[in-house]
Amino acid sequence: MKLFFKPLFKGATFFLLLSALIQLSDNYVLSHKCNHWLSGAVLDKEKQAPLNKIGVLLFDNNNILVKKVFTDRSGRFDFGVVNCNKAYRVKTESKLYNSEEISVIISSKTEITERKLELKPL
Repeated sequence: MKLFFKPLFKGATFFLLLSALIQLSDNYVLSHKCNHWLSGAVLDKEKQAPLNKIGVLLFDNNNILVKKVFTDRSGRFDFGVVNCNKAYRVKTESKLYNSEEISVIISSKTEITERKLELKPL
């Protein structure tokens, strides 16, 4: 069979180039960092109104406090970037409302996880 094109690489050169490309792709996959954001909202359960200045705590699976934030006027909270492939607990803290706690499993994908917590007045 006659080739209509001339090969660019022959024998060992081809395999060296191929192995270098595979190594580069492996390094990219290993160094690709997952960025996962965790945020949400806290509402009054009865009125469905946003709650301002509610403490929202983030605990890891060893029950260690990772971060504490407060809701804004629209009831929103934002923990920013959290570790991927981890389990967390999110707990509210207020003198006027019962505490609420949820579990959150963070995936290995780069994405935003949103959660809503509804609190009952004391």
